Amino acid sequence: MTQTPARTPETNTTGRGPIRNFLESIGMAVLMAVLLKYFAIEAYVIPTPSMQPTLMGSPAAGETDRILVDKSYFLFHEPKRWDIAVFRYPVRQMQSYVKRIVGIGGDRLKVANGNLYNVTDSGPEILRKPEHVQESLWREIYPMRRQLGLYTKEEDDPWRAPRRDEVFGGDYFRILNGQWDIDADGTWIGTPTGSGNLEVEYRESFARNDYSDGYDLAVAALVRDTEGDQAVQDLRIGFDVTSDVVPQKIIVSINIRERDTTFAIEIGGGTARLVATRASTTASSEEFPFSLGAGDTTQVKFAHVDDRLTAWQDGDIVGSLDVDDFAILDDLEEIRPRIRVEGAKSPVAMSDVTVERDLHYTSAGLARAGEIIQVPEGHYFMMGDNTLGSADSRDWTAVRIGVDEEGQIVNPDTHENARILWGNKRPKPFDTGDAPHDDDNPVPLRLDDRVVFVDQLGETRTLQGRIDDKTWGTTELVGFEDDGGNSWYAKEEPMPFVRREHIQGRPIAIFLRSAWALKFTGWIR
Repeated sequence: MTQTPARTPETNTTGRGPIRNFLESIGMAVLMAVLLKYFAIEAYVIPTPSMQPTLMGSPAAGETDRILVDKSYFLFHEPKRWDIAVFRYPVRQMQSYVKRIVGIGGDRLKVANGNLYNVTDSGPEILRKPEHVQESLWREIYPMRRQLGLYTKEEDDPWRAPRRDEVFGGDYFRILNGQWDIDADGTWIGTPTGSGNLEVEYRESFARNDYSDGYDLAVAALVRDTEGDQAVQDLRIGFDVTSDVVPQKIIVSINIRERDTTFAIEIGGGTARLVATRASTTASSEEFPFSLGAGDTTQVKFAHVDDRLTAWQDGDIVGSLDVDDFAILDDLEEIRPRIRVEGAKSPVAMSDVTVERDLHYTSAGLARAGEIIQVPEGHYFMMGDNTLGSADSRDWTAVRIGVDEEGQIVNPDTHENARILWGNKRPKPFDTGDAPHDDDNPVPLRLDDRVVFVDQLGETRTLQGRIDDKTWGTTELVGFEDDGGNSWYAKEEPMPFVRREHIQGRPIAIFLRSAWALKFTGWIR
């Protein structure tokens, strides 16, 4: 009989006990989390409104986005124009900002009438947004503004079908030809009379750059106090059209009377063409297929954006025409979109009529009207999508001070032993009543001649100095001279550019958009 040898008890040959194994596992998990945070994925909170409505940072509206940032992306890809990037704020490098890259090294950037241009020896060249970026930046102004106007009337439903007097007798459209009515579903019904022509015009006072455009209705109601006064030339008009008898022609146009300029799409006879006219000069695309079937519903969209005309049929781009020679570089006051139907022999129904505007870059700070911004090689110029409320490369300014041994702010050019500091220049006056913002610097204390100053590395100091805020807009940081006076004003210097090595990552997802819901809203392009 064969005997089975007795089993030898297992022994721990590593010399490590269970506590050590547990601690090593925890340590490895922490190490991996740290490596993941610094080299792969990190979460950020958006505290400010500069990228709204793309990224929300409005605590008052209850919309403060959390984003996941891919920190490895720019290790393998060069930053491109129109990318959204997280980077170190040049004036306070321990702080991260998120903005859109609009200028790259070598650009001679110019902001003109809402658009961005690169100025070359042959003149300004439009910087067009890629299609997927452009699509994400369209902001509805009609019917959104009509619904917003009803939002405070508790007895009304802002989403209800519009009444005829609200649309054609109010502030939105006016009738130029034919008889127009609105049915119970909100569909426009145009009934031809006489010549068979129908025509409506969007009122020029509403084709402007408003702060509240692009938000959902509830948020728009909270942020609508700020209105822009610049007319927007980059518009898209859309509607679904149905008629029992196909009309001879449908023309959708954007009319700029100040420049004797019209951009239009002309649809008829199974084809369409895009046309730009200025005085006696005309440019036209080749005809392309665009059929309107009797009794069928066809979606029509037409846009003038970034000096290009584009046509859509049922959601697909079917034609385009570059109109660089018709560029308008100075601000406008009257923009009048129109919808015209010619030779209609039966009523024409138009549903889901919309007017949208493009992101409208404003001239401000370093990007003053007519100014050219030379972007150094290896650097980038950043702007927020909320151009009416963004602290971005247009405005970033540093202040240079000296600090003596007694902690007094002094002139660094006349005090050899002073420690030189740089910091963000965004002084906080006394009388606003608001708590200081993260970017406010320096902030006055309610003690005589004391300010809190944060330098570019994020170190906070309480110094002897004061802020002269006698008139808003001329707020200055005041230091001391040798005689004990305080007549020296700290020098300012624009710091608009972000270095390549300071670009940290790219947002890839939004999560926890509000405190009440967990929702992933897709990739941010």
